[in-house]
Amino acid sequence: MMASRYTLLLALVVFTGLLTACGNLASEPEIVSTQVPIMDLPQNQNLTDRQQAGLQIFLSHCASCHGEAGYGDGVVAAEANIDPANFHDPAVSAGISLEAWTQAIREGRVDNMMPTWQGALSEDDIVAVADYTYSLSQPSTDATD
Repeated sequence: MMASRYTLLLALVVFTGLLTACGNLASEPEIVSTQVPIMDLPQNQNLTDRQQAGLQIFLSHCASCHGEAGYGDGVVAAEANIDPANFHDPAVSAGISLEAWTQAIREGRVDNMMPTWQGALSEDDIVAVADYTYSLSQPSTDATD
């Protein structure tokens, strides 16, 4: 009789310990975003409407590698140890036409780990992103200069 009480008490202690150890397991897991947050950037008055559209597409599809401002400092690029283009460097677009730039976005750059965007983006979106990113490395055409 004493052994069964001891066994029952031991079982109760173990059961209580398990309940304590398993506390908070029924709660929902924390949801963590895997996407780079898109900042609410001010409108750049020097951009055309197509470039403004390209900026928005760039922020949602390209900024994770190229960085939100296009300096090649995106979070994914840093983690993957790749070196995407810095669009503010004039040497990046030197000798390249806007058409060739657009084609590189359309077909991707396998040598630089850049995916193809044909099929993922519409042709209008590809052209808009190309126009926007190409403009970053061009001399300013601001009338106030």
